[in-house]
Amino acid sequence: MPPRAAPQSRGPRGGSRGGGRDSPAGDRGRGRGAFPGGGRGDSRDSSPGGDRGRGRGAFPGGGRGSSRGASPAGGRGGGGAARGRTQVGLPGIAATVTTVGVKRPDYGTTGTVFNAQVNAFATSIPESIIYHYDAINPATLPRTRNQEIIKILQRETAPTVFTQCVPYDGNKNIYSPYKLSLGNEDTGEVRFYYTMPSSRRDGQPKLTPVKITLAQKINPNVLARFVNGEMSQDVEVQTALMGIGGGFELWRGFFQSVRPTIGRVLVNVDISTAMMFKSGPLIGLAGLPDRERLRLQKFLVGVCVIVETERNTGGAPRKRAIKGLSKVGADQIMFPHDGQNISVAQYFQRKFGRALQFPKILCVELGTSKAYYPLEVCNVPAGQIARKQVPPEKTKAMVEFATKKPNERLEDIRRGVDILQYGQSDYIREFGMNINTADGPLAIQMRKLQTPTLRYGQGSKAPTVVPNNGAWNMVDKKFYAPTEPIHRWVIVVYERQQRFNPDAVEGMIRDFITGCASVGITVTDNNPIYKYENPQGDIGNMGVATQCVKSGKAFRAKPQYWANVILKPCAVSAISDPSNPTIVMGADVIHPAPGSEGRPSFTALVGSIDGHCAKYVATNRAQTGRQEIIDDLQAMVVNYRRAVENKTSSPTRLIFYRDGVSEGQFAHVLERELPLIKAACAELGIKPKITLIVVGKRHHIRSGNCPAGSVADQGIAHPTEFDFYLQSHGGLLGTSRPAHYSENGFSSNSLQLLSFGLCHVYARSTRSVSIPAPVYYADIVCSRAKHHYDPNGDLGLSETATQISASGGSTMLEAFKAAFKPLHANQQRLMYFSVSFF
Repeated sequence: MPPRAAPQSRGPRGGSRGGGRDSPAGDRGRGRGAFPGGGRGDSRDSSPGGDRGRGRGAFPGGGRGSSRGASPAGGRGGGGAARGRTQVGLPGIAATVTTVGVKRPDYGTTGTVFNAQVNAFATSIPESIIYHYDAINPATLPRTRNQEIIKILQRETAPTVFTQCVPYDGNKNIYSPYKLSLGNEDTGEVRFYYTMPSSRRDGQPKLTPVKITLAQKINPNVLARFVNGEMSQDVEVQTALMGIGGGFELWRGFFQSVRPTIGRVLVNVDISTAMMFKSGPLIGLAGLPDRERLRLQKFLVGVCVIVETERNTGGAPRKRAIKGLSKVGADQIMFPHDGQNISVAQYFQRKFGRALQFPKILCVELGTSKAYYPLEVCNVPAGQIARKQVPPEKTKAMVEFATKKPNERLEDIRRGVDILQYGQSDYIREFGMNINTADGPLAIQMRKLQTPTLRYGQGSKAPTVVPNNGAWNMVDKKFYAPTEPIHRWVIVVYERQQRFNPDAVEGMIRDFITGCASVGITVTDNNPIYKYENPQGDIGNMGVATQCVKSGKAFRAKPQYWANVILKPCAVSAISDPSNPTIVMGADVIHPAPGSEGRPSFTALVGSIDGHCAKYVATNRAQTGRQEIIDDLQAMVVNYRRAVENKTSSPTRLIFYRDGVSEGQFAHVLERELPLIKAACAELGIKPKITLIVVGKRHHIRSGNCPAGSVADQGIAHPTEFDFYLQSHGGLLGTSRPAHYSENGFSSNSLQLLSFGLCHVYARSTRSVSIPAPVYYADIVCSRAKHHYDPNGDLGLSETATQISASGGSTMLEAFKAAFKPLHANQQRLMYFSVSFF
């Protein structure tokens, strides 16, 4: 299998081979039980609220075992067993093995076991030495250019050095199953001539020196020891993962990744969707520049084009990147030619006999020569990934195109594996690997957790509800803790009276009041003021709670609609534990769109304010762009606590869910954010036991139709870390990568049940969501943070605003941070972020 593309990022935790952002928790492997032979296991574990559950765990081996896990309130929990002293029912992890966070204490056992398939395939581990070489180019070149250079080097220039072609990642890494003949010092330099589309206009060969240096020898045996729980994941293990993963990347719409698991290694294959620039004439891609030039430039910069009138000596098309746009049309750009000044339009007429069809249209600047070319002579080649933010008007089409039902996706992956043809790959065979695709996708055992019971308020026809596959409704139900009576409220109508007349407004008022009464909310003002206003007008920052509704939906809406509009959190009994006051927090960071310089990232922290961990308040900040670590975390925790300290008792436990962390940054979160949380607790004079849980969404593990509450901590889990996959909603597979730090002694059962329960308290819908509600809220708060600016300011808040230079980025960042408007004091203790657009 030829090397097709390079990994864009890789963290120290797994050899990910994917484009863009690292999978925060996603690419993981199979968990191996303590019994390599098959049989059954038995365990007892306390639920988060103190209730005990009992179930049978599925073990791939033989024998029988039992374990007791600790409840959040305390108790006993199993630790890793030393090598040669494996404890019954616990993971066989050597005592000398170290992990980034918490070592897996046990496997979950609660719930009903069922069989499922995931999009992964078992592969063997190479037995012979792998040689890792650095390929160094003196110039910084695009990855595709580097790949072509190394391809020519292997096949044409130095075939005696490369007796067989070897994988290359497009940056600097070459992996070979044999030792290259580079001389006594294992280093050499090869100079060769080649003609490529990037060569000079005269078509002369271009001298490019390439230096190949032996970086290290990789012994795959360390990977075998790692997946069997006998070795920590250090640099040597990570390099081994890189080596056997060389050449795996996006190809024909498929993502491929080599992942370590307990007892073996898997190849994860998934469908990948990318936004491409439309091929064809550039003028058709960009459209006529009837909008401002800078926005057009923002869209076009970086797009590679082929100029119709240029050909290399070999006849191959010459791709060149767009650097910018001209300020005037082709008929006004003048330059000296043959002793006189002529325009670009005149040049094309004289040189090529081509009269421009649109001489007044702007030109594009190509390459480093600052030469301008009319848009109509430039063509966009097919296959260019648009590494830009998806335009809002294209988001829906993108989601619809990428969305597939689970079974359809798995079937497409089956067909994709046939296309990939691992068995026919010379690279796979040369490395001594055998990827088992004959048996189809990997079969694993999952468990369906017991669905939490939801409690609603007095007067409900059914005061308790057990969701069906993650869904329920508000029919005949009262809120568990309804808001205080609404004494004053006003309506602002931004629709024209002809489309939403006063009779419609009066009807909406009646329906809303009826809807409030149906869920237990009292409205004392039955005749609120309403007024028609211009939607383009300014809205003052008054700190008043608002709810936007669409006129088409609000007109003669049914009671269920209004119940959703005023939806409030319910209570989940499994989370309540009066003897151990608990704070649950969620934190996230959102970054500016690709290509935006000088713009800030936004951070958010939400924290619970009730004993059921169902109501939350939020705080947010602006910080350095594209920085994942939350700088102001200590101040944010302190501000949260001081805002609610009169409403909650002193906590004994703090459970911190962290979203948006890439694999390579798990250790950084522990090293930098955890001390900030502890410092905030010390400043506040509280001493809760802290559990830090990293939640990951952007991974590539997929399964078929699994019910809400499906969990897997064996089969596809990490060899040593305490992690699990949780599908908490009726949909695609979501994941948690929890307990990188824990003082609460959570067992697998208790932490999985707690996380699943928190997925049911999301206030925007009567469905369980894909991740715990506090993390979901933090993501919403981050997304709203970019609107905490004066729209009449001069910061250029549009996502399509032009790029600025890096030198001006720091100045702009300070301006953004200074202009950021904090949350109004009236809303600091309210769930303002739970309001959505209906």
